[in-house]
Amino acid sequence: MFTIIPHLTPPIAVAGTRSTALSHPLAAANAPTLAAGALTILVLILGLIFMAAAAQAIRDLAGVLAQLVRSAVTIGSALVVIAVVAVTIIALLTHH
Repeated sequence: MFTIIPHLTPPIAVAGTRSTALSHPLAAANAPTLAAGALTILVLILGLIFMAAAAQAIRDLAGVLAQLVRSAVTIGSALVVIAVVAVTIIALLTHH
């Protein structure tokens, strides 16, 4: 049994170092790159969420502005009708 232990020590050490990703020198060297990639993905996801919220807000604003334009057109046409009626009444009263 004591002769097996020296043969098992390197595989156990390799298995232990592979279980923790940053204990390997190459993995430790790639850690900043992995962190930057994760940060980039996080920024992209947050950017997409912001863009979706902004698009929804713009759609809502466009609906409000469309309703405002419809109201302005209705009020404008009512004012034109009132002006035509007023001019007609004034014209009838001044000629008689």
